[in-house]
Amino acid sequence: MRVMTEQNLRDAFSGESQAHMKYQIYAEVAEKEGLKNVARLFKAIAYAELVHARNHLKELGG
Repeated sequence: MRVMTEQNLRDAFSGESQAHMKYQIYAEVAEKEGLKNVARLFKAIAYAELVHARNHLKELGG
């Protein structure tokens, strides 16, 4: 794998991982505020970000 490609994948993995956690936290806050549908939406988005992160990690050999 080219150095630039590997760095781009590492950066993408980092960004997707951070986004996953951000949306997980948003879901927790929404649940505490009684916004169940909003929490469900944030959980779905968090899961999508997790899938993206896993795909990037897989390409990196992890």
